[in-house]
Amino acid sequence: MKSILALNVFKQCTWCLKHIGKTTMVGMVFFLICVANYAVWRHVLIPGMGDVNILTQLGYAIMSFMYGSCVAMLVWCYIRTVLDSPGEVPAAWYPFEDESQRQYLQHDDGYRKSVLEGYEQALEQATPTDGSKFQLAYMYATRPRWCKKCRKWKPPRSHHCSMMNECVLRMDHYCVWMVNTIGMLNYKSFVLFLMWACIACIMSAVLLFKPCVAFVTSTSSILPVWPLLISFMSFVFTASFSLALIGFIVMHWNLIAKNMTTIEAYEKVPITPWPHDKGGWRENFFDVFGRDPYGWCLPILSPKERQRLLEESLHAPANSLPLYPPTTAHV
Repeated sequence: MKSILALNVFKQCTWCLKHIGKTTMVGMVFFLICVANYAVWRHVLIPGMGDVNILTQLGYAIMSFMYGSCVAMLVWCYIRTVLDSPGEVPAAWYPFEDESQRQYLQHDDGYRKSVLEGYEQALEQATPTDGSKFQLAYMYATRPRWCKKCRKWKPPRSHHCSMMNECVLRMDHYCVWMVNTIGMLNYKSFVLFLMWACIACIMSAVLLFKPCVAFVTSTSSILPVWPLLISFMSFVFTASFSLALIGFIVMHWNLIAKNMTTIEAYEKVPITPWPHDKGGWRENFFDVFGRDPYGWCLPILSPKERQRLLEESLHAPANSLPLYPPTTAHV
């Protein structure tokens, strides 16, 4: 019994997902893309471009270009999200100029817990009209933290990812479909993947609707069953994926408009006003996608934008927290 309890099941699952599951998940995604593409091209686009009417041929040719472009973009965004680093915290990153501040935050666990409870209480009770509590809550939320697993400091908004065994800058979440952590440097390509995948799924479902109706309502025994069955299955999962992706897109656009991550939105107590808000949805959009409109739809970060993001995260000054918050007694 002790030997069973001693097994680190999570560690074994993590190893399997990282080394075996990665190939499996990526292969599954590309399999679904290929099946949907086969159904659309085989039963809709290619027959349409072979129509005797020249205008019909032209219309299907334009549709083929649009559909192919969407699929190419979603594949590009997917590959970039899978392969790109989310942004790890450098091992040598050190936030403090004041050694007393470092010693305070690296004090023993019981002492640090009792002190930080005061900030947590201030965070829960903070309001814009209460300047003192809001200031304490703001300093607590933007403080540098010590990662016990990595044994190094991590900037504000960074979190430890158990799958990568690294602290990730502005970590959003770990995505099993991408088999990668979504963080500061690959968040843009992830959101673009959701958008292009949603557009491609909607187009696939619309184009496959007529062949699926013909397959369901036909009583003929000479129709090719397997190709039409693949089209029907493709219609079902592309229509289902469309609905799911719309929900994810709405959620992430709402987070982008506030400059929040999924962790910050659903696992943390938010401060009002949010300290990381750049000054409205437009500036928050620029923070993720950059200011160049020609690059908004492309899953790449220019060297200038990449450098800006890294500097904002790694060169942020450490807040000088008072040693004893008003809500904590000195013992």
